[in-house]
Amino acid sequence: MSDKCPLCGLESIEKSEAGSSKMSGIKCKRCGIYKISNTAINDSDIRGDIKKYSHILSGLAWEKTANDERLEITSHNIQSLVGASGVPRDGDISSKITKLLDYLISRTTYFGEGILLNSIFDYPIAFAHNREEFERIIISMIQDGILEKHTEIQDYLKRGLTGPTKNIWILSLALKTFTGISKGQFSKKVFIACHLDKARKEPIEAIIKGVENAGFLPICFFGVEGEDSDERIMDRAMNEIEQSQFVVIDTSGNRPSVAFEAGYALALGKRLIFVRDATDTAKREFYSGHYHISSYNGAEDLRALIQAKLLLRSKADKN
Repeated sequence: MSDKCPLCGLESIEKSEAGSSKMSGIKCKRCGIYKISNTAINDSDIRGDIKKYSHILSGLAWEKTANDERLEITSHNIQSLVGASGVPRDGDISSKITKLLDYLISRTTYFGEGILLNSIFDYPIAFAHNREEFERIIISMIQDGILEKHTEIQDYLKRGLTGPTKNIWILSLALKTFTGISKGQFSKKVFIACHLDKARKEPIEAIIKGVENAGFLPICFFGVEGEDSDERIMDRAMNEIEQSQFVVIDTSGNRPSVAFEAGYALALGKRLIFVRDATDTAKREFYSGHYHISSYNGAEDLRALIQAKLLLRSKADKN
């Protein structure tokens, strides 16, 4: 059955029942594959919300599809979807640039590799309103030296693509961008260095939640200490620290392993966030005495602290 996409209005989509007569499955060349309730499609008020936030919903649907997941849109969850952490707001061009850069980084396997984009279909990658905004984002990234544009489009069209080339962009990461990848500057990983005792489960889970809420990927070895040798775990930890943009260091308990990981992260020039349980009365080790350490009172305070610090630093990077 052919119809228009409820999100972007693109014609010639595929529409089917999504396991329930109340939901429709949509396959759109622009937005990807998603599910939407029939109430959301047919209710005029809900359609108004969908039109207002169509570029955000298209971006979310595209992201889910890229991760082999499916966005579900109902008459009740639109506000929560568009208001979620990590979703670019109107006017926040830096966040849209980050979305596009993340995509290009994920597709790049070697320096100079050209990634093909079609601005008619691919603008949801950056949560852009339309082709025009998407192309202005690309141009600004080229002007800022983040990306480079290839001019030999005809060579890429030999892949079998047909049609006009004015909407085709062949982009590659600039040298400074590609070099930054190896240093973890664009990584979404946050390594968590802390006392991995079962008694510390609650604060560890709070840090993990705070990292996730800020739109990052937490890396923590809690619960794996019995699966491998101490040497092997430390090797893995060092590798993950190298790939992380941030390292959260909970100095509670003055653990030697945490001190080692903190020192390694410092040597690599990683961005550190020091925290400590306010109830820990043990004397702080000398190595950490020169750094600001934020105290927390309970798991919820810790979650909010980690989330706020990551969001603040990320926002500062974009300004």
